[in-house]
Amino acid sequence: MDAKTDASSSSIDIFPTDVLKWIKANAKPLMAFKLMQVCKYFKHREFPFLVLKGLSKAADGSWNYSLFGQNKTVYTDTLDIFADKSLWITNGIFLYEKVDPFSSILSKIAVFKGNNLYLRNQSLTIDELKVLASSTSFEFVNIYNTTITDKTNEPIALESLLQILTDVTFLSFDQILPSFSSEQNATNVLVPNLTLFEAHGLRETFNFQTFIAFMKAHPFVQCRLEYDGQLNLSPEYKQQLEEYIFKLVDDNLFEYPPPLISFPEQTSRDEMEKLHQRYRG
Repeated sequence: MDAKTDASSSSIDIFPTDVLKWIKANAKPLMAFKLMQVCKYFKHREFPFLVLKGLSKAADGSWNYSLFGQNKTVYTDTLDIFADKSLWITNGIFLYEKVDPFSSILSKIAVFKGNNLYLRNQSLTIDELKVLASSTSFEFVNIYNTTITDKTNEPIALESLLQILTDVTFLSFDQILPSFSSEQNATNVLVPNLTLFEAHGLRETFNFQTFIAFMKAHPFVQCRLEYDGQLNLSPEYKQQLEEYIFKLVDDNLFEYPPPLISFPEQTSRDEMEKLHQRYRG
């Protein structure tokens, strides 16, 4: 045993035994792990967590996971096999089919330290997302046809999501993309590591004007917006898209990659392509 552990072991003698037992029994997973590292009293006879590299729910509803330190993938029909141990996930969670309720997966996870998150066809609250993000820093996030709501069951604003994903570098949406609640909030939101923002299947409900404020304040983020090709946009909505693209062309600024925007009946498509050709040199 090293000196640090010796010192920690002797120093706990000042605490009543009942207090130590309470701490060991009630410590949250990350704290329990830290306590086990510094003091032998808090060690368990058997490690209380099952460590996985990743956990995935496939489109057919089945689950699969890979144990840490092994290349083998295990398939199962239910998460009930994890009844004896909580999960410690080191890489990512990939949900290709709905988890209903979403809280049912949260109850299985003690610690999530992965940086990959893929949500498809999910419905969850912002508080549930906060729980998932409480012990990790997401870097790569895909949100496909997923609804995230607040305490009043209303869709959250985009800035609320970004305030949780503070370290995200890649963020992709499909079909459902929340809007910024105001141009000021879009301007002030902090995304220091975000380099690529993608959104596909957009509709006219997306507030493009507030997103312009975001792009202006964060030019280092490359934005790619693709509107649903099966839906017609109103003339007024298409006009604001066209006007923004023509302004980009007139500004002719290439310190950062220009946004890429596509939508049905787009008259500025050639100008958009030429703009990117000039950026690429």
